[in-house]
Amino acid sequence: MADLAIFTWQPDYGASSSVTPNVLTAAYGDGYSQDTPAGLNTLPQVWTLVFNRWPDEADEIHWFLIQQAGFQRFWWTPPRRSKAIKVKTTGEIKSAETDAGQVTISVTFTQVFDPD
Repeated sequence: MADLAIFTWQPDYGASSSVTPNVLTAAYGDGYSQDTPAGLNTLPQVWTLVFNRWPDEADEIHWFLIQQAGFQRFWWTPPRRSKAIKVKTTGEIKSAETDAGQVTISVTFTQVFDPD
């Protein structure tokens, strides 16, 4: 891939992460089974993020996410981390106006592994 975009915004609140190991299981008779990692990168990070911003900045965030179209990879540095990870958006990109005149954007980033 060519130069990847960089997502520079950090969530205001509601950032949560999870990791689901990617494992293959071979089941044998009598309840026996054997597990093995499914590939080299078996622990992708999944981040659920919430941004609460004024409309102009919320529009910038929303436009960036829409431009990636759910398949373009981009760099993002998770909270309390110093190194960026390569991610893509997965699921819905939700946007809602608040009573205070701000816009809340909810999105999920999933770490991807591919050659640079």
